Amino acid sequence: MDGLWLSDKILRLIRDKKEKTTQYVMQGSTTEKHDYHFMLGSYRVLEEMEDEIKEILDKGEQND
Repeated sequence: MDGLWLSDKILRLIRDKKEKTTQYVMQGSTTEKHDYHFMLGSYRVLEEMEDEIKEILDKGEQND
């Protein structure tokens, strides 16, 4: 399994989960403050993971 293929798949999954989280919150599906904060925290974790993966890929390109 190619590392670039795997990282692309992971990034796609993260982006999909971020989109679903955004839709869930924007549709007003979360009426409880606790739920909203949980979803916001989940979104931030996904963003952090996405940024870390992108940084690793960028470092790999610079080393090649």
